[in-house]
Amino acid sequence: MKRTKQNVQSAARWGFILLLIFTLTGQAEAQTCVQPPTGLVSWWPGDGNANDILDGNNGTLIGGATFAAGKVGLAFSFDGIDDAVDIPRNPTIFALTEGTVDMWVRILDLSSFTTRLFSIADAGPAPFSSDQWSLDYRNEGPGFGNIQVTLVSGGSLVSAGLTPSDTIHDTDFHHLAVVADGVGTIEVYVDGVSQLVLFALGSSSDDFFFGDATNADNMKIGAIERDSISAEGAKVIDEVEIFDRPLSSLEIQAIFNAGSAGKCKKVDHFKCYTAEGDSVNQIVDLQDQFDIEPDVLVAKPKLFCNPVDKNSEGILNPAAHLTCYKINDDGVKRNVFVENQFGVQTLKVGKPELLCVPSQKIAVEPIHSTDEDEEDEEEK
Repeated sequence: MKRTKQNVQSAARWGFILLLIFTLTGQAEAQTCVQPPTGLVSWWPGDGNANDILDGNNGTLIGGATFAAGKVGLAFSFDGIDDAVDIPRNPTIFALTEGTVDMWVRILDLSSFTTRLFSIADAGPAPFSSDQWSLDYRNEGPGFGNIQVTLVSGGSLVSAGLTPSDTIHDTDFHHLAVVADGVGTIEVYVDGVSQLVLFALGSSSDDFFFGDATNADNMKIGAIERDSISAEGAKVIDEVEIFDRPLSSLEIQAIFNAGSAGKCKKVDHFKCYTAEGDSVNQIVDLQDQFDIEPDVLVAKPKLFCNPVDKNSEGILNPAAHLTCYKINDDGVKRNVFVENQFGVQTLKVGKPELLCVPSQKIAVEPIHSTDEDEEDEEEK
């Protein structure tokens, strides 16, 4: 094929569009979410699966656990009978003697004496004989709505710290964070505010974390497993994270303040292929960070994009695809300054040419090459 100036310009234009697909997606996300603090080692967002999107320590839904509207996208939903997310034992996480656990929770049954939120425990022994580190919602004392953090080790209760009554007294979403720094006493934050923690009579007020539950061998979201699985209390739990260091009060406040925008997630890269198909000929209104454009005609498909594993970095969502259509949108030239894994660049952005639509890939079938196709390939 003859390499003309027009072909070179076209290739440069498509290359520029491909770069924007992953760069501007990341830019838009960063403007609405908070960057995760350092030290994040596992993250279960509950966005339609039980995957750990950071470390691959993927969980399994058990007992009929499902998903519901969460604080940030979807969330884990539990009926309070036998639902849970079972997380494989990770020796590094189970050995942590300091760190932070945080999540968004919605208590659906305020009358339940105990609502299980998160735990690591020793499967087999009876309660208070099984080593455990657990986080629960409790109805203790004259009011209700305590948050309780418990450590059982060596066959006896070591520590049980409770926040005051009415810490949570409604069915709204609330952000919880438990911080252990290896010294002093454990800290509990609710909606970004540090709470007073009272300790049960006879129990230690010393700081404690996962590694202090020496014989623990399983992790659960929404339940605790000792001689059996206890999953009391209907609830919705979202954005469960474990950090290998104690977060500061400012970091916890920033996560809470981000609200439904949540923490910024890694963005998949896409590999895009030329595509041909019938024109959709539909009119849409488009608004992005540059302008508002009504009555944009969406025409023929030009590209089909698959998520791609670049340099063995993995793919977050293998089911995510893009179909990019030619549009007749107008635009004003501008310089856009971007930074990505290829460095810092200044992009001269002109007329928008494509609308990329999230798509579901239903099936794939090969197209057998014709003699004409083979001749074209030889010319290339």
